Amino acid sequence: MSKVTPDDEKDEFRAPPEKVEEAEKHFRKPTKKELAEAQKYTQTLLNMLATGARLTNEETELAVSVRNEVFYRQMYEGGVPSALHNLVNCLITQGRFEEALELCPARSEELNELIEARDRDDYERCPCPTVEIEKVKTPSEYVVRKQWHPVKKVFCYLYRCKDCGNMNLVENPLPEILLYHAARMDAIAKTKAELLKNRR
Repeated sequence: MSKVTPDDEKDEFRAPPEKVEEAEKHFRKPTKKELAEAQKYTQTLLNMLATGARLTNEETELAVSVRNEVFYRQMYEGGVPSALHNLVNCLITQGRFEEALELCPARSEELNELIEARDRDDYERCPCPTVEIEKVKTPSEYVVRKQWHPVKKVFCYLYRCKDCGNMNLVENPLPEILLYHAARMDAIAKTKAELLKNRR
């Protein structure tokens, strides 16, 4: 995305510089400074975890990944190749996809998908159609998990299209995706309840 120069500011069709700067945050990999700032926050979560503070499931997973990263890195650098998989998973949890890719090119397909999902516009969608199942509008996308975004410093929704595999990492997913996800979780809960009922 091109920067706005002082001369361009007179052009009524161009976004103001502060809007361009905000938009550019979504279309580039995190800088070292941004990653350092994000790591300060994750370190704070780790300290909170150690004191027994109440954390959400996502915050706990993020804090544990920071703690485990040190352990798995020492193992890997100490000559235990099997620790690489776990180290890469810790980096993915922390949203450090480029570092994970450098360490493990064998997982390039998965990691490049995550990088592309992070760098996509929040409102970009694949062309796969929404279908109606039992009077519920069902989008082709579903929520995979909550994923930490080191630039935005928030947990975003990672979703994937079940038809074409397209992924996006967004702060606020479309309402129909959340409604579908809630309906899906409700159906799973009902199925589990039925299974438990039949066991008695």
